[in-house]
Amino acid sequence: MSNAGGAEQGEQLRGIRRLRRLPAAVRSSYLLKVALALVLILSLVAVLGTGIFVQTSETLDANVEETVVNLATLEAREHTRWIDGNERATRLASANGIFARDNATELDTYLESVRDERLQDPSYEIHYVDFRNRTVLASSENSTAQLPEQPWHPRLQFNTLDDVFISAPYTDATGRDVMAFISPVNEVPGRLLVLLTPVDERKEATQAFKNSFTTVVDSSGIVIFASNEKPDLGPYVSAPSRSTAVRRGVTGERGFLEEHQKNAELDQRFVVGYAPVEGTDWTVIKHVPAEDAYQIQTTVEWGLLILLGGALLGLLVFGLTIGRGTVQSVRTLSAKAATIEAGDYDVELESDRSDELGTLYKSIDGMRIELVSQIEEAKAARRKVEQTNEHLQLVDRLLRHNIYNRLTVAKLNAERAGELCSDDVKKEIQTLERTIDDIIEKVNKQRLITVALAQNMTPQPTDVGTDIVSLCRRVATEHPSAEITFKGLQSAEAVALPIFVEAVDELVDNAIRHNDTENPRIVVRVEVENEKVEVYVEDNGPGIPERERALIMGEKNADQLQHSSGVGLWMVRWVVGESGGHMTINKRVPHGSVVCITLHRPDTTAEGRDTRPSSMTVR
Repeated sequence: MSNAGGAEQGEQLRGIRRLRRLPAAVRSSYLLKVALALVLILSLVAVLGTGIFVQTSETLDANVEETVVNLATLEAREHTRWIDGNERATRLASANGIFARDNATELDTYLESVRDERLQDPSYEIHYVDFRNRTVLASSENSTAQLPEQPWHPRLQFNTLDDVFISAPYTDATGRDVMAFISPVNEVPGRLLVLLTPVDERKEATQAFKNSFTTVVDSSGIVIFASNEKPDLGPYVSAPSRSTAVRRGVTGERGFLEEHQKNAELDQRFVVGYAPVEGTDWTVIKHVPAEDAYQIQTTVEWGLLILLGGALLGLLVFGLTIGRGTVQSVRTLSAKAATIEAGDYDVELESDRSDELGTLYKSIDGMRIELVSQIEEAKAARRKVEQTNEHLQLVDRLLRHNIYNRLTVAKLNAERAGELCSDDVKKEIQTLERTIDDIIEKVNKQRLITVALAQNMTPQPTDVGTDIVSLCRRVATEHPSAEITFKGLQSAEAVALPIFVEAVDELVDNAIRHNDTENPRIVVRVEVENEKVEVYVEDNGPGIPERERALIMGEKNADQLQHSSGVGLWMVRWVVGESGGHMTINKRVPHGSVVCITLHRPDTTAEGRDTRPSSMTVR
């Protein structure tokens, strides 16, 4: 007897022994044995179907959340771009030296050209106002009159001449819903430039879902815009406490809520996605009917249930029409079903039987194919959402490039105009050039963060020591009057964003540019202590002003940053935070500042690194 034959006979004997363990009633009834096997198969199919059902539901649910949140984020970015554009236009217009000549006809023409050429929107109005007696001195509408009492009059205040006050939406004397952007005129005390912008277009929402609507709410819970109703500055919810979406949005968080306070006031159940509007205390809340949001998920779930129900029904019919070879066929089917349950959907379910068992094979195989198709559709839907998000980021980057390029052209034109003008006008143009330089620097620093977000940068092991040594050498070449000293480890790995060295570059550059001594001295140290890597930047300058220190340490709102150095230092704080580290700022004796950045070390240190401490002065 061959080994194969012996093994087969041994398996048959073991099967007979297992059958003898069953109750006598089952052993004596082939129908009961088939019924018992059928029960086991039904249970297996039910468990498998339930697992796939739950997995598919969770995948589709995550897609719904991500889609709604991305829609809210898209609308929040549109509001941010609209506010930033109007704020910039108001400030640049108010800084023009034409106001010093106080020629009403000339000012009317100038304001009209700002509206038609720069803003390119005839619905905008620009007024030159004497705030002391609320008289309109010049206007893009070529009219002068007494300015009626405005809702923003009592709250109007400016910390510097560069401030732009932004009002909440209100209804003006003509019945239009408008927002006011107000800037002091540099050349004439007590005079203001008021830009009135209609907000009807702000009420429009992105309609990716049927019957959805958008509400913009400020930090106190008051409605600013609403795409489904006239904004009356009323509370978003009637409850005494702010809604969860508003409370989280004010902190800069974006997210998704299935249950929220607003549902108690609506005639159907809505899910919401929320996102903050950068530079304001506004939160965009996207409302989507739950029935519409989960329509695809419901359809898929019912399809799965029908498929499972059909499979179970086929098994029952199969049990009634079983014949010879059924037991072995069922065992084979059970084994393949277990493989599918383990996640292997490439199992071949084929049978040469032409009876009900063959049909069952085909039914389960059809269920497998349909389930695979549903999972692939869910994955495709997720990829589509991710691609949409990438396209939005691409649009954002293109807009920023356009702003940067146009500002660069504006600066070149200003420089050429300065060469042809008198000394008085040349000073104004130089002020304009410095303003443009400051804006360009802000855009560059903000784009650094935009690139990091667009590329989904995450902290990773980085040799910060080597990067910082290279940085010190480059800075010493660019600033020969400064003394740059590096101390500590020339090679030290830490967990940080790939752009971490740009944050250190900002600290060193800030220390040099704002140093009031003839010979700026900068010391950069890299030290390792236990599981931490510490990077110190010391200088002998005047120190970081208390206002900027409070802003970058999070003690004041980031929307109070007024110039490029503040934006740059805030960028440092953002990079350090995203790297999982923290930053401290201390005064240096007798004068200057010491900035310390602490990062985590990776779990394992790469071998072969030069971790010896060193000290060198780079000139």
